[in-house]
Amino acid sequence: EERLSAASGAARGDLLRLERVQEAQGAELSGLHLMLGRISGLLKQQGARSEVAWEERPATLQADMEDLEMRFARAQREQRVRLEEVRAEIFGSTERCEALARETQRQCRFWVAGALRRLESLAVRTRERCSALERELRAERPARSRCHAGGHRSLDGQTLTAPGHPGADSSHCEPIGRPDAAAPGHT
Repeated sequence: EERLSAASGAARGDLLRLERVQEAQGAELSGLHLMLGRISGLLKQQGARSEVAWEERPATLQADMEDLEMRFARAQREQRVRLEEVRAEIFGSTERCEALARETQRQCRFWVAGALRRLESLAVRTRERCSALERELRAERPARSRCHAGGHRSLDGQTLTAPGHPGADSSHCEPIGRPDAAAPGHT
């Protein structure tokens, strides 16, 4: 997104430069056009005043007119060339922006796909762990039901039967008075 924003800013800058160049060249062209008008007006005034003056100066004035026309034509050509350069720059900036947008989308898709894979893996591991815990719990239930609380507790430390429960098998239970004597792997 930062690259896209930078490229977009560069394109806007290019457009502003193009507008400034066009304004400057437009002002220069207007100045040249105005100068041509003044020269033409002066020629007409001088011709009206004196036929002699008109006859003496036509070569100089003609040269000035031709020079102005050449400058005007050159300014127009330069403006067209610069306009094409700016258009090419804008086109290049636009293509770079589009390429950056595509790359950003591709990278985001890659990150999202990676995150989804990790989430799926975590979900699978969580389901497996829950299933394992459920199996352990089912395996411990019969042992818990055989323990009685009359001076004994189950290996997980919980009293499971009422004191003096008849028929309770306490062979797998340990005395309450020895909490540190729990079987290895059980707390």
